[in-house]
Amino acid sequence: MTTSELETPLDCYREALSNLKESKSPQEKEVLEILNARDAVQAAWSQCNQVSTTDQQQLVELDRELKSKAGQITKVIDLAKYRNSFQPPATAWWWRLETEAPPHLWDRLDWLWRGLTVFTWTVNLSLLVDIVPRFLSAGTGVAGVAVVAFPSILTLLQAKSELTQAGKEGFEQLLNRLRIPKHYHEEAKLASTLLLSGLLVLLFSNKPAFSDWYNRQGVKKYTEGQLAGAEADYLQALALDPDNA
Repeated sequence: MTTSELETPLDCYREALSNLKESKSPQEKEVLEILNARDAVQAAWSQCNQVSTTDQQQLVELDRELKSKAGQITKVIDLAKYRNSFQPPATAWWWRLETEAPPHLWDRLDWLWRGLTVFTWTVNLSLLVDIVPRFLSAGTGVAGVAVVAFPSILTLLQAKSELTQAGKEGFEQLLNRLRIPKHYHEEAKLASTLLLSGLLVLLFSNKPAFSDWYNRQGVKKYTEGQLAGAEADYLQALALDPDNA
């Protein structure tokens, strides 16, 4: 391919960028036209034996303009979705414009939200370690299992989302499906962790109430002659609140 043949994809690239510049509210289709035009430039470039300095300078300038629009583009299109479908090469930086966009104001505090999320998650595990044995130590029935199953599953899922790459990507995809902006993702993770903390604290602080309920169940079964069941309920009541004798 000759240098003159490279000018056509360069012109298409320039025109696509110009359309984006003139558009007050760019659409996803316009962004895709730019990225596809850049793909065409790269394909033509790789087939050229020699490239003129003029074309080199033009491409550098057009790429600089594209990078300057990264913040605007990433608000319009979810590039990760297209990367998952088309698998562009790692050198195709234009399909990864998130890395070129200036950090959002909220992103500057991500280190703080991550630290608080890890701290809160650690507290959640500590609460869970205290709560679960108390509900299950006396061989409790369906009621006790139901009480601890939901928060236990949520805590384990949250641990997976924090500690494994697959879990992190899965949670990111969930936030994207919920249309939560990317610069709020860390805040959303912290909020979900705090909600789980609230549930666990509620269970922890209501152990005496659960103990009273099991105690009443034990009295009821005792009066009905169900001695084994009454003993199990009494033991469960003591496990939840040793002072409730």
